[in-house]
Amino acid sequence: MKNLFEKSRICPGQTTEMFIAPFRKKAPKSLNKQVLGSILIIICFLTIAPIGLLLLTGFQTIQYDKIITNVSRANDFSQTVAVKIPDEIWKIVAGQQYFYSGNQILYIHQVREGIKEIQRTGGEAVELLAVASRALDTLENYVLLLGDQIRRGASVSENEVILEEVRGVASLIEELLQKYIVEEIKSSSEANERLKHLTNIMTISLLIFFLAAVVFAFIVRRTLSNNIQHAISKVEDFSNQIAAGQLDRRITSPSIQEFEHLTGNLNIMATKIQQLIDANIREQKNLQKAQMQALQAQITPHFLYNTLDTIIWLAEVGQTKQVVELTKAFSNFFRISLSRGREWITVGEEIEHIKSYLTVQEIRYRDILDYEINCDESLYNFPMLKLVLQPLVENALYHGIKNRRGRGHLQVNATRSGDLLHFEVTDNGIGMTEERLAQVTKELSTDFDRAETTEKPSVYGLFNVNKRLYLYYNQQASLNIVSVLKQGTTVSFNVPLSGPKEGKLENV
Repeated sequence: MKNLFEKSRICPGQTTEMFIAPFRKKAPKSLNKQVLGSILIIICFLTIAPIGLLLLTGFQTIQYDKIITNVSRANDFSQTVAVKIPDEIWKIVAGQQYFYSGNQILYIHQVREGIKEIQRTGGEAVELLAVASRALDTLENYVLLLGDQIRRGASVSENEVILEEVRGVASLIEELLQKYIVEEIKSSSEANERLKHLTNIMTISLLIFFLAAVVFAFIVRRTLSNNIQHAISKVEDFSNQIAAGQLDRRITSPSIQEFEHLTGNLNIMATKIQQLIDANIREQKNLQKAQMQALQAQITPHFLYNTLDTIIWLAEVGQTKQVVELTKAFSNFFRISLSRGREWITVGEEIEHIKSYLTVQEIRYRDILDYEINCDESLYNFPMLKLVLQPLVENALYHGIKNRRGRGHLQVNATRSGDLLHFEVTDNGIGMTEERLAQVTKELSTDFDRAETTEKPSVYGLFNVNKRLYLYYNQQASLNIVSVLKQGTTVSFNVPLSGPKEGKLENV
């Protein structure tokens, strides 16, 4: 704390001017200028209502135009279905043209695409278009059936039956489109009425607001002279708040020259006190982060020794290919672990890190371990805190799968949920009893902002990961555990897509 006060001390030659400047918005104005400024602000507000009316009118006009356009297109489609398509089919049945030289399929596709475009614009009667679209599918099926019959050499009477079906379905579609047109016309009428009603309301509101603004202008002129007395009580209240420890409070300049320096110095005092407290908190958190990094380094050796022993054993029995595979995975594991001192890596690097770890462990525990990693490549470039998945995977292997009989399966999932990255590590190991799960959950719910507990947690790896997530993401992330005895355990957490709350990838 002594160093912090020494760093914040003003150096010789400096003045308080550099601290007052940020809080001084502009030079003090005379009372007449403040009155004029208030009137100008009122005039600006008066322009909001007309602009809002214009925007609302424009929006309603666009909606109205959209409805009219949809009605026109629907009417064209209705004529196509009711006249053009049956005419084409009749010509085919009557032998006036070949099936494949007709335009019946083209007309159906044009109507279908047109209906889809109208549906995308929305509307209150859009469900009628959905029914018409399904009926259009039926119409197309009959047309294709007719083509199939003609190919098979069916009789004219058989083809005439299909023609009647086509006409019936076309009539149904025409009826649906006409109903849609009627509903849209009703909607356009309602939209027009709403526009008239809103215009009346906005006009009346504009007149009321104008009169209120004029009255307010006179009130401002009368009450401005009382601001001097209020400024004194304002400074007194602010000093009482600072004395009570409310250091986030700030006082604005009362635009009176005699009070400008006083309010500026009071704001500086509150800011510097808050900065000293924040610096102390950051120092304590950085210390905790450094401690967590030291704890990480303590976890590595036993994995190193066991893996090297496995490499030696494989080399002695002549398993050269596995030695190479294991050595590459082992090297890649430590390369990502070190990451040139970076605390933040990409999701892709974190996934590669656990793949390397599981490759090593799969060779060592090939009789009991299967694993699966699911992560979309579109998530690979997002930043995240490194080495949070590997301890969870290790915990699932050593405390879940190794304690069950038979072969175990471990699965790692990484998905996106809105603005969050969601990670899950699931195993089908021994699981936990409800009492044990409650104990673990209680240990993980420790308030890390308070003093360090002297009691060592029973879930050391999970505790460390949860603490690192808390420290680096500022309460935006924490572990969630679901476990069933003899069925398995799932450990999950969410982190922001953008990385740490500060919005940058920093080295610690």
